[in-house]
Amino acid sequence: MADSVNVLTTTYTSGVLARAVMEPGAQAWWLLEGGIGARRRVIRSVLIRASSARWLGKAVKIAEPAGKPSDYGEDEAGVSTYAAALGVSYTCNGKKTECEGELLPGYTDRAIQFEKAVGVGAAYSIYSGAAHAELYAVMQGWRDAGPPHPPAPCWSADPTGRLCGPQ
Repeated sequence: MADSVNVLTTTYTSGVLARAVMEPGAQAWWLLEGGIGARRRVIRSVLIRASSARWLGKAVKIAEPAGKPSDYGEDEAGVSTYAAALGVSYTCNGKKTECEGELLPGYTDRAIQFEKAVGVGAAYSIYSGAAHAELYAVMQGWRDAGPPHPPAPCWSADPTGRLCGPQ
């Protein structure tokens, strides 16, 4: 990580990695939220598993149309069987993943709730810019060094150094 951040680079790599850590952190925070009781915690874990199985099914259908999701992980039937054994019935479709009034928040909603809980604002939005290759994130820390110098534009990484195309 240290090698990826210096005066000649952007914070792009660290932004992508930070977002990659923030999403599972927000999911764990939601799953382990204090004071929700055992049943709600079990329901939340079923919702996470159901959503994961649904996405797995979609991915397998694209990558290997004749393949079985169960060859790659827990499929929807497996989650349904598990939930039924616990006496839990849920809905998981393109519109919602829900059980007994508990709704699985989307990635962004979960991350924003997590940010609020830990007192950090906008980090997910900033880090998402890097993951989606938004120009503000890719070029963060770089400033236009002036008119282009043919045949390539010239960008300055810091006041003393210049990165230029062929002169």
